[in-house]
Amino acid sequence: MKAGEERMRILKMLEEKKITAEEAAELLASLEAGQEGEGAAPKAKPRWLRIRVRSQDGDRVELNLPLSMVRAAKHFVSELKVQGMTIPVEELEALIDQALETETRIIEVDSADGDHVEVYVD
Repeated sequence: MKAGEERMRILKMLEEKKITAEEAAELLASLEAGQEGEGAAPKAKPRWLRIRVRSQDGDRVELNLPLSMVRAAKHFVSELKVQGMTIPVEELEALIDQALETETRIIEVDSADGDHVEVYVD
């Protein structure tokens, strides 16, 4: 089976919730490691999209997604809907590219009621 087909199979299992995002990331990393030929330049360390939410009430949310998965997701989703806001995936990808170049946070918000949200690439 070709690498592209294997990758799509992994993403399909993730979409069907047969595996977790972490398991998919490990499988994709393993697949990429198996493709490296002799004399190939070593691959860069995988990059992650990190989302952190801390509420004043003490609630915490941490979401870590491999950038390769975020980029692959754009083939499945034309837009993201979060709390009534529609975010085109192309716009999110442009923000990620900008963050990769400048090594800055994509989003950082401190609300008036003490909630803190940050999105960054690591």
